Amino acid sequence: MKKLNFNDGWQEIMINNDPNRVIRWNPADVGFVERFFGFMEFTKKFRTQLESILAKYTMAQSNSGLSLEDFTNIERNTMIRELYNLGEQLNGELDRLFNAPVSKVAFLGVNPVSPINEGGFLFGNFLNALTPIIRDSIQANDTSLENHHLETINSFKEQTEKKKPKNSPACEVSL
Repeated sequence: MKKLNFNDGWQEIMINNDPNRVIRWNPADVGFVERFFGFMEFTKKFRTQLESILAKYTMAQSNSGLSLEDFTNIERNTMIRELYNLGEQLNGELDRLFNAPVSKVAFLGVNPVSPINEGGFLFGNFLNALTPIIRDSIQANDTSLENHHLETINSFKEQTEKKKPKNSPACEVSL
């Protein structure tokens, strides 16, 4: 069987040096770029919702004068359910961004709003590492796309100049 190899524009990164945790995207795909900017808007709302949930339960706990251990099971379970659902929303948006189950690759089944040892949340570390890489790939692609368009336009101008008969009425293409 013959093989077909060509540059299709896809980029990939491996998470924490694990070859089973690879994320792929194509920064030239205008659909991906559109979804990325939508995802960035979602994360702003997501962070606001997370802060609201945490503030609500922190205030409820401090107003009750109870320690976290004494905080009622109902209140704690409600908070955990809200955080779980928020994490599932993030997983869905992340998967939609990449058109693939990237949340499983990124978080290995752990809810992304789970706290991590150094403070903060799992999703925060992931997005802080991933976002600049994606943003740089889109910007690099935009630059190469602009250069490609300029080369095409200049080539078109050169071709039309060569085909233009001498002494013909002025008919110029302005691009």
